[in-house]
Amino acid sequence: MDAIKRWLAAPVFAGDLEKTRQAALINLIGISSIAFILLIVVGSLLGKGTPPTSTLMLDFLACLVMAQFVRWLRRGRVALARFGVSIFGLVYITVVNASLGTINTPTTSVFVFWVLMTGLLFDLPGILFGVVAASLAAFGLIVAENLAWLPAPYRGVAATQWITFTALFGFTGGLTYYVTLGTRKALTLAEKALALAEQEIVRRCKAEAALMHSEQRYRSLVE
Repeated sequence: MDAIKRWLAAPVFAGDLEKTRQAALINLIGISSIAFILLIVVGSLLGKGTPPTSTLMLDFLACLVMAQFVRWLRRGRVALARFGVSIFGLVYITVVNASLGTINTPTTSVFVFWVLMTGLLFDLPGILFGVVAASLAAFGLIVAENLAWLPAPYRGVAATQWITFTALFGFTGGLTYYVTLGTRKALTLAEKALALAEQEIVRRCKAEAALMHSEQRYRSLVE
């Protein structure tokens, strides 16, 4: 159990708060993605109308790749893991949709989670990139489907769809809560720092006033 907790915990980089924050966020995204994919696989195996074998193989491959990104964090390669998670996420979602043969699947909605993820990792540039890239990927899938470049569409409706949507809602909400919680902590720390700064200003003003008063008394005594 302790080994699992150590593996799940994000690395801490002493003296670099921003790198530590990025590592914690990527670690959360990586572990959440692995759990999300495994839930979908379980739902696919238990439900009727199992998706194509190629899709299940892609899911297991994605878990291995995301685990590798998490290992990169342990080695301090935060920037590499951040770019890797973003690029691989887009490729994975697009390829999975292509293997299902149609964009009319719950997997397409994962693009929303990916756009949120890129926004959190890269701020405004990430949001702009995420929106444009997801839009182009969806457009490409639509064109490929209309031109019959994709395999026969998989349109099975079973527990897989419910699990996919529920997991997507849960992980998106959890990620949003994590960011909100971090923002609140940052605001609390900022308020404390501001209060300390105000106290320091008051203390210095009092010290300066006392010094001026002492100088005035010294001048009066000399005169």
